[in-house]
Amino acid sequence: MKIKVDEIISILGRGVDLLGRIDDAVYCEPVELAFRGTLGGHFRHDLDHYLAFLEGLAAGRIDYESRRRDHRIETDRAAAIALSREICDRLARLAVEEEDGSVFVRQEGSGLGNDARWMPSSRLRELDFLLGHTVHHQALTAIICRLVGVEVDGDYGVAPSTLRHRERLRPCAR
Repeated sequence: MKIKVDEIISILGRGVDLLGRIDDAVYCEPVELAFRGTLGGHFRHDLDHYLAFLEGLAAGRIDYESRRRDHRIETDRAAAIALSREICDRLARLAVEEEDGSVFVRQEGSGLGNDARWMPSSRLRELDFLLGHTVHHQALTAIICRLVGVEVDGDYGVAPSTLRHRERLRPCAR
């Protein structure tokens, strides 16, 4: 579990770095693509999933359907940075304190209201979901950044497994 948490903390840290390099207007500015969204909206949505995970662990029921959706995280970069760091701290403690274990999960779109089905999962499986979810939203935020003229590292929004694969394919320097 520690390896997965370390990957997530690294990925979230890259998001914090990006937040530190943009201004408030870019963070909140809607960008029209095939969808309407803001960088702040993507960050908030992603961080909401981590909060649902962390808050659901004690009860063994992670409810991704009932997220906080705190508008402040969507509009205030400093709040998003602070929450990202808090989540990283909580995940780091989790990696040391917890073993993998069973949980039940309710995903978005799994049903309406209290009739939604709870599906069995594990802590490690949910960490894997969160990692992929974060990479997906970072890929979208990288596109938004490029559209508004913010330079983004070419590896931002790329899965750690893809980065490792690319490294293995890189020819040896002579």
